[in-house]
Amino acid sequence: LGAVRAAVGEAQMLCEHAYDLPDPPPVEVVVEGAGPGAAGAGPVAACAPMHATYALVELLKNALVATVERHRYEHGDDALEDGVDDLAPVVVRLAETDAGVRVAIVDEGGGIDAPTLAACLGLRPSLSQRYDRLDEPGGSYNSGSQKPISGVGIGLPMSRLFAAHLGGTLTLASNHGPPFGEGVGPRFSTTATFELPAPTALSTC
Repeated sequence: LGAVRAAVGEAQMLCEHAYDLPDPPPVEVVVEGAGPGAAGAGPVAACAPMHATYALVELLKNALVATVERHRYEHGDDALEDGVDDLAPVVVRLAETDAGVRVAIVDEGGGIDAPTLAACLGLRPSLSQRYDRLDEPGGSYNSGSQKPISGVGIGLPMSRLFAAHLGGTLTLASNHGPPFGEGVGPRFSTTATFELPAPTALSTC
């Protein structure tokens, strides 16, 4: 739970800075199976904290960027100048499983079409040309951002490799458009699910 909260704070800071937002974009963290007054550290997984945090920040950052971009597309570039209250929150669901810990990150950023979704977790050399313009305003894949934040195609593949190295998995599901599916989040949403094994002799986070 501590690693998740740290990753949330870092991803919010990156997104707030990249889009010059007046406040951090909203994120809700839900510990499944815990009451509203539950105390403690929350679910614990076996992991290398640095690698797990990297993956969580990447997943959260992508979710926040998608949410901001969709809002700007639907309501205009100036829609967030007065605050982020109208942004749909990114929801992080943390749960213990029989195998370890599951972190599901759900955003309502419009969803991802099936061909793009299938390619997201693999390295795409065609995106390397974006490195040449990352230092320009709006030069990243997300044209609305004033500073580089994402879009060169490295974050998700690296996160997937880290998950596998730690004995876990990273999967993506999206409810992009009609016919809307069941069990993959709200309409026009994307869910990134990061799973790690239960603690062993490794570090925990």
